Amino acid sequence: MTATASGRDAYEIWEDKARAVRVGANGILPIFSDTMFYSAWRHAASSFINLSLDPEKSGKAALFKSLKENAALITYGNLKLVEEATGFFPEEVIFVGGASQGKLWSQTLADVLGYG
Repeated sequence: MTATASGRDAYEIWEDKARAVRVGANGILPIFSDTMFYSAWRHAASSFINLSLDPEKSGKAALFKSLKENAALITYGNLKLVEEATGFFPEEVIFVGGASQGKLWSQTLADVLGYG
């Protein structure tokens, strides 16, 4: 069912599908970003690693969820770098922008950062 046909936001539909995927996104590792190395920031070629031929394990919903989890882990890694440099880990994080409207990503971020 498409977003247009259902009258729902496409992002909300994908979040609903991704909720059914277990934490860890069936082992899928998305490579799109990394924690900052401030003197020489580098990125690997974008890719998904550890995909299965089973569409139930590596379908679109699992890929979608893996991206959310990866972004949350990268955020945590960057905040740990800030902590190393300053001795301070934020007691709260404000998540704004289009993606923050989604409940799954906001909750995933809160869980990874320990604010859940």
